[in-house]
Amino acid sequence: MKSKTVSLTEVYNFCLGGVFEEAVAEAAYFLEPGQPIAQTVRNQEVIDNVWVAGDLSLQVFPKQPSRLTTKPVVILVNSGTASAAEVLTGALHDNHRCCITTFICLLCSALLAPSTSVTGAFDGIGKAQSRCL
Repeated sequence: MKSKTVSLTEVYNFCLGGVFEEAVAEAAYFLEPGQPIAQTVRNQEVIDNVWVAGDLSLQVFPKQPSRLTTKPVVILVNSGTASAAEVLTGALHDNHRCCITTFICLLCSALLAPSTSVTGAFDGIGKAQSRCL
């Protein structure tokens, strides 16, 4: 498997709040135009795409965020992660753009298996796996 370079690690430990619109804008920086950021889902069926990358409300986002990178992203969370941080994490996870882990899991992986990098959490086609490394 070809090694992948992680472009960014975002830390949302004990992030209890945040502005929803900022989370939507940040998610758009990592998604392709047309990928959903927030959806209304009922009985496992998508009812509405509320926010979509590349098609955000001009009243809220006068300048549309454009994609920063296509490289994998790692997001560190814990039991205190909530609100807008969950929206951002969920949007990137649902679109296979991030690996979600905890700091302790990342630390243990580095100590117990130093030859395994963070990029080991990504499969051969770049889709993120939501699991400890």
